Amino acid sequence: MFGGQRLGCFLELHRKVSMHNCAQSLGNQYHIYCRRVCARLIRSIITAMQRWLSRLSGSFFIVAFLLMYEGWRAMRGERPSIGSGHITLYFIGALFSMVLGMMGVRQRHRHED
Repeated sequence: MFGGQRLGCFLELHRKVSMHNCAQSLGNQYHIYCRRVCARLIRSIITAMQRWLSRLSGSFFIVAFLLMYEGWRAMRGERPSIGSGHITLYFIGALFSMVLGMMGVRQRHRHED
């Protein structure tokens, strides 16, 4: 998930902390190392999230269309015994799904400089 090198850095940090039982025994080196490893870990998680977001952008648009269609059908009364709260949730879900789809398209077509 994080890549071999990044996960290795995280495990190395865990090994150092568990060997010394206390972060203070490492002093300033620990804090510099921890910040570096945490920054790498966060960067790798964000990169993985952006990659999956770009892969699933089409699916988000399909889900948004289906939620809007079901909300529209419920507004017209084709679905019996559904409250206005459910209809609102259909449209809010469609809005969020549309936003995620647009974020995925933006990520897919982003130029790396």
